[in-house]
Amino acid sequence: MKVSKSLIIAIGLSLSFLCILMMAFKNTTSDLSTMYNNIDRGCSKEQFSNSEFCKLSKEERTYDTYTVMRQVLSDYDFQWLSVVAIIFVCLPCLFNFCKTLKSKMELQILTRDNYYKVLRKSYLSCLKYSWVIVVPIIILILCSYAYSGHFNYTYAISTGYTEFYFQLKPIPYLILYFFCLYMFILSFINLGLIVTRKNHNIVIVLIETFLIYLSIDLLIEMAIGYGICVLITGKRYSHFNIVDILYMGHATNIYEMIFIPLTLLILSALVMMLCYKNKEKFIQDIEKNN
Repeated sequence: MKVSKSLIIAIGLSLSFLCILMMAFKNTTSDLSTMYNNIDRGCSKEQFSNSEFCKLSKEERTYDTYTVMRQVLSDYDFQWLSVVAIIFVCLPCLFNFCKTLKSKMELQILTRDNYYKVLRKSYLSCLKYSWVIVVPIIILILCSYAYSGHFNYTYAISTGYTEFYFQLKPIPYLILYFFCLYMFILSFINLGLIVTRKNHNIVIVLIETFLIYLSIDLLIEMAIGYGICVLITGKRYSHFNIVDILYMGHATNIYEMIFIPLTLLILSALVMMLCYKNKEKFIQDIEKNN
């Protein structure tokens, strides 16, 4: 049985992504363990032993699973991973489609079947490898639980964290997180397909998609997000960005968390459909391939 090259690429990238996350996990847990040990030593001293904080159980002085996960995803040394996540997604998802266009095989398919049916099949085929960064994050959550041992957000609040996601139960937060993450992933694939409409070389597609992605982030964060935040809150700080998808940006509520990926998904889908609307021009661009 012949294994698809896209599948091999997807597995390789997923394992690479997981390895990087595990390095960030090691950094974070090492720092947290040092902090916990310092707290234990401080509470063992007589002058602090009767303080309200030291009266909490050891479990109550530890971060919950999601706080550990978010600490890992926001690790300073690995923040670049969120920026390049689009490459991890687009390479396996677009590889076969670019190969088919480059070889002109798509022309043969188009002569035998309905144009929009072919496009729909091609799009669904691109989505087959959208799990590349999702699986490593699921494993990270499991590792975070193994380290933390609980999901109770009240413990995290007792350590000073007041993030809005603590107001959600574990399952609703998980559903919301992966819903938003998957909208970002679909948006990345759409952006890649928009570029693929004219360019069928996978390397060029990845470079151009990445540059468009960064340009969109600058537009959203600086031109739009910054202005909205100044007008609405009076603060010179933007909660809108798309280059920190693993940490879900700097969202301070559920609406901010959903707004950007949903808007990006809708707009990218509309532009993508417009790009592939004209069958004749699409065929002409395929025929230009050597």
